[in-house]
Amino acid sequence: IKGSWVNRNAKLPRIGKKVLCRHCGEEYEYQGPHVKGKISDKFGCSGGYRNHEPNLVFKDSDLKFILAVQNAEEVLEKLKKDSIFLARTLRTMDYSLLIGVHKTPVPIPSDEESQEPDSKTLRATVVQTPVQFHIGIIDFLQAWTFKKKGERYIKAFLFGNDLQGISAQPPEQYLERFQQTMEYLIVSPKNRSLSVILPYTGGLHERK
Repeated sequence: IKGSWVNRNAKLPRIGKKVLCRHCGEEYEYQGPHVKGKISDKFGCSGGYRNHEPNLVFKDSDLKFILAVQNAEEVLEKLKKDSIFLARTLRTMDYSLLIGVHKTPVPIPSDEESQEPDSKTLRATVVQTPVQFHIGIIDFLQAWTFKKKGERYIKAFLFGNDLQGISAQPPEQYLERFQQTMEYLIVSPKNRSLSVILPYTGGLHERK
């Protein structure tokens, strides 16, 4: 996650490429977004889904959730210090926040008394749910070079992209947008009903 929004969608793999399923972890041959992989034609997805789906690295425009964490203020403070260190000491930009999601099968307790004998409703017995998130800043060594300045000019003025939405920004502007995105993304449980534990092992500003 960079905080930009121009061309910030995950790219699907090419047809025929061997990929891992995001649900069960099995390798299969990708045949398109609405077509089963060859392995799943016979067995299906062992993760409880009908079809395999490729394990993609999602980007800003794919983000559909907000993280409510127990130590939100501490996490935000560390992210702010790290990004300030990158922008004002190293004079770098174009870094990203990587969020790793660990899922696990969670059984659903049966409630036979509430189920009518002739009901046509099928009850789920197991669901895949996120139980832990891991985050960290990556790709933080990109300097604001002449090449990046040229990229900014080409994307904004030749291709007509939103100047504020492209990833190529001077360090101070990139810092401001990155921090605004982090403040929107990470909130305390009192502001959201969902609460998860999200460990943060950053501390770039503390490293020598």
